[in-house]
Amino acid sequence: MVPIGFGTYALCNFHDEVLYVGLANDLNRRIKEHLDSKEKTSVTAKGKAFWFYYLVLGNEREIFRTERGWLNQAELTEGDLPILNKIRSPVG
Repeated sequence: MVPIGFGTYALCNFHDEVLYVGLANDLNRRIKEHLDSKEKTSVTAKGKAFWFYYLVLGNEREIFRTERGWLNQAELTEGDLPILNKIRSPVG
């Protein structure tokens, strides 16, 4: 069961390749929204979202910093944002 609370999360394919990185003030609600989203559940060039990893954090500041760090890591290793991310998160 995904908890209710602040957190950062990643949708990954079966091989643990990151397809999407996001943040939420209610992780439980957010995963349900993604499961209802045709875009997030469709097959991409890197496969289909299979895993939902999350990190529960204490406050909004931590969420933004962690999400930005995960996106930076994806850009460093893959050369671009994860395939389902459309915009870069604010730096702060």
